[in-house]
Amino acid sequence: MSSTAPLEVPSAVCGSAREASVAWRPHAREAVSRGRWPEVDLDPAAEQEGLIVLAKAPQLAEAGVHLHLPATTLATAAEKGTVGADVEQALVEQAWEEPWSFASLLAPAAQLLTIPPARHRPFAQAAARHWPVLESVGPRWTVGDTSGATLWGQHTTLWYVLGQLGVPAERLTQPLPSGGVDGLLADAGVA
Repeated sequence: MSSTAPLEVPSAVCGSAREASVAWRPHAREAVSRGRWPEVDLDPAAEQEGLIVLAKAPQLAEAGVHLHLPATTLATAAEKGTVGADVEQALVEQAWEEPWSFASLLAPAAQLLTIPPARHRPFAQAAARHWPVLESVGPRWTVGDTSGATLWGQHTTLWYVLGQLGVPAERLTQPLPSGGVDGLLADAGVA
């Protein structure tokens, strides 16, 4: 029997939206100025209470775990032109490497970071690689609802990327095949 490693998230993004925003801000600034995500302490998400929030929502101001802050900070900087294209690319590529940072790219506000076609296939490959860990926390994901759902059940940037890779739109609203994202890509002839 194989087991999946637990999802770990930066301790700085745990807490209310306000607490997480204040705690994450210096890490985000460091990342954008250095072109490298900082080393951060990680805590198992299973030990944190609450939802894993992928979008800011007033009704979720006191929810437990927030993963939207890293990528939305980068997306905002990219949109404002305050981060160079080379730094943006480096941070996106680094985000593909760890489940928590990849999860932050799933936030709807991070869609700007998924638009370049050269990022689509590596993004989908990162999704396939990290999916078992991300899905292991169960129905705790939300993009604004006050109750959690499975990650696949949320409208995330992954749907956009998969659509750009040729996965039919109607397939994105159906249950994920038993092979996960890899299985979906294979079923669509994209893998």
